[in-house]
Amino acid sequence: MSTGTDRTLADLAILRDVRDRLAATKLFGEVVLGASPGQVEIPPDLDPVAYVARSGWRDEEPTSDGEDRELAFGVWIHVREGDPEQRFAKAVELEAAVLAEVGGKRLGDVTMPGETRADRASEDRRPEQKATLVQLTCRASYQRIG
Repeated sequence: MSTGTDRTLADLAILRDVRDRLAATKLFGEVVLGASPGQVEIPPDLDPVAYVARSGWRDEEPTSDGEDRELAFGVWIHVREGDPEQRFAKAVELEAAVLAEVGGKRLGDVTMPGETRADRASEDRRPEQKATLVQLTCRASYQRIG
């Protein structure tokens, strides 16, 4: 049976992998791990910004095959741009990049490819701040053997 520490380390491996994948696209000025917008102040010159943070998990009852766990995490995309059309186009481009890097991928050497998914949760257009915030909800399932 795995311990809580094992689970936390596996969760962290998944979240780090997501951060690294998004950073590798070179589409973001900054990719923040472990925080959501509003928790960290990011300078405007690092725009756009992606945030990756765990939002929850669910453990299934152990079986003879092992233990199943579903990790829930959010990816937020914050885009600042004066022109609303350019801001929207950039947000759409970045959302597609996140979906391509997270959905259906093997993450953190823990999950199986068909066991990850990402879906749009919300979009918050902030014209007074010349910004758009897109939130994606993501889930990754994995099994710990032993």
